[in-house]
Amino acid sequence: MVYSPTEDTVIIMTFDYGHEVPNSERIDLGSVKLCMKAWIYEWVVVLAYSNSAQWKLVVTLLGAFLIWLLGEAALSDFEFPGVLAPMAEPIRGMFEGRFNGLTLAFLLPGLVAVGRQLRRDRERLLGI
Repeated sequence: MVYSPTEDTVIIMTFDYGHEVPNSERIDLGSVKLCMKAWIYEWVVVLAYSNSAQWKLVVTLLGAFLIWLLGEAALSDFEFPGVLAPMAEPIRGMFEGRFNGLTLAFLLPGLVAVGRQLRRDRERLLGI
């Protein structure tokens, strides 16, 4: 049997298994919502069983964080002496923009690769 969620299906998360309820029967405890749409639950389950997607996600997030951290460390003591001191702030902003662009250039293709891996593993695990 192949599971195919519909838009009005909601999965209530429990520690062992979830069960389906219609949207009208959502359980809401103040700010804590116990319900997720079925497609979110499906992707969380696929991510839980996909080691390669987990590794790609960790490497992508860690690499982007390290690039950002390198930029912050490199620009933390960026100063010009004497008369050139007023020029330091605009140049620093320019370099910060470059490091932010480099971080995004590393992060976005990595997240695309994670998404592709999740889609392949979803087809493999769920038969969809």
